[in-house]
Amino acid sequence: MKILKKMEEIKWQTVGHLGLKVSESIVMQSAAGWYVGAICIDPDCDGLIEPYDRFTHYVATPEEAERMLPEPDPELSDDQIDKLAHQAAADAEVGE
Repeated sequence: MKILKKMEEIKWQTVGHLGLKVSESIVMQSAAGWYVGAICIDPDCDGLIEPYDRFTHYVATPEEAERMLPEPDPELSDDQIDKLAHQAAADAEVGE
């Protein structure tokens, strides 16, 4: 897994009662290609950073994946932006 954004620049939110920290939507790469997804810091695995979710289909370049990132809106909270990103990815998959 490769991450296009620096770790110190990633915004995190805590999910659930177990304290799992999940990132904002970021551009990532796996063996299958580039995509927009999220990573998590797993407290049960000594803080191991691992993929959490994939929100888009795979593409060939990081530039293509960056174009799929949601545009930030200063009127929206980070949680609202993440929800919009998830919805846009779901809509894109339905349209394929």
